[in-house]
Amino acid sequence: MSTPETSRHFEKFTDPKTGIVSWVLKTQVTLQQQGFYFVNRAMDEMGRYLWFYCTNPPAMYMTLGVVDFEDDEVRWFPETEFSGECPLVDVDTGCAIYGGAQGIFRRSPKKDVPLEKLFDLPPEIKKYGPPSRLATHLTYSPDKSRLFMDVRSGDHFILGSLSLEDGSFQVWREYDYCRNHAQFNPTIPDLALCAEDFWTDQTTNTFHVIRHNDKGQFMRLWTLRPDGSETLYPPLNGERATHEWWSRDGQVLYYCKYNPENAIPGASGNNGIAGIRLSTGEHKLYAPVPAWHGYSSLRDEFFVYDENDIFYRGCPSRVGFYNYVTGKQVFIVSQNPAIAPREKPSVYHLDPHPQLVKNDEYVSYTIAQKGYTQVALCPVDQLLAATK
Repeated sequence: MSTPETSRHFEKFTDPKTGIVSWVLKTQVTLQQQGFYFVNRAMDEMGRYLWFYCTNPPAMYMTLGVVDFEDDEVRWFPETEFSGECPLVDVDTGCAIYGGAQGIFRRSPKKDVPLEKLFDLPPEIKKYGPPSRLATHLTYSPDKSRLFMDVRSGDHFILGSLSLEDGSFQVWREYDYCRNHAQFNPTIPDLALCAEDFWTDQTTNTFHVIRHNDKGQFMRLWTLRPDGSETLYPPLNGERATHEWWSRDGQVLYYCKYNPENAIPGASGNNGIAGIRLSTGEHKLYAPVPAWHGYSSLRDEFFVYDENDIFYRGCPSRVGFYNYVTGKQVFIVSQNPAIAPREKPSVYHLDPHPQLVKNDEYVSYTIAQKGYTQVALCPVDQLLAATK
């Protein structure tokens, strides 16, 4: 079986400032290719399949491609249109599950296996009309019997779980303001993380910000139970939170924190990765880096993240690695050039979105060194050596 280092489809990129090496997918099956959103890992644990997003501008819809390292082939599946950032790769089998207007599907990474339709969209999802989003990112329940979904239909937001046995949908709660980024806890049954987010009312075109409660607490981070009960987790030090995820053991709710009051004009003020341990309530800063998105290792010993100075779609960015054990940091990519001018931002979601894959052997992310996006893998062993 080939590897990113030996595959004919990858080329070497060495960061000019840090010397860190990444392997970049050079074979293009569509005009625009990018790594997965940071929450859902894009590679199976055996390292045979690497999935990625495909777009053919000016078309806005995304489909899926995959690298098969055993066959050393790259495949594009043009039938796999999905909504949101939702595809879920089963890290045990390598198959991808996704949803769209026609239902819920499973796509094998093998070229000769036909697309499998799992279910039509249940009536609870369609009751307000055709949904514009089925899930920000699909996640499994701990026993892999259900998927969690955060549906948007018009100005209605429906959160709940879809049974993979019969396609039935259990509504956990409905909202008339935006809740998204929902994720099943990976080990604790019947617990989901979700976020209040910025949104625009489709009826009045009114823009809504994330609220503060009467205690002045930023109302971004929530957990939710099947009976609709929810718990708010205020961010550390009275600041703000964004881009949250569960630790791999399900015990820590991680998020990127920021303080817009301390930011330069036009910047977000991102200033660290923080986490809340559910069992004890311990709430602390784990990585003092200006993380835009982040992801944690299997045993929470290191983190990957991206950052920017001025945010807009297609802005310049960097990709970093933080060693929690030693407190040292190194850039995987010290500078991704802008792929769109600030006065005319990209209409695509092209952030680096780093994540850890194949039992933390690689960092998967989106690189932009050639004026367009590509999929990249960076071996973790060199990052540990650089931060020891």
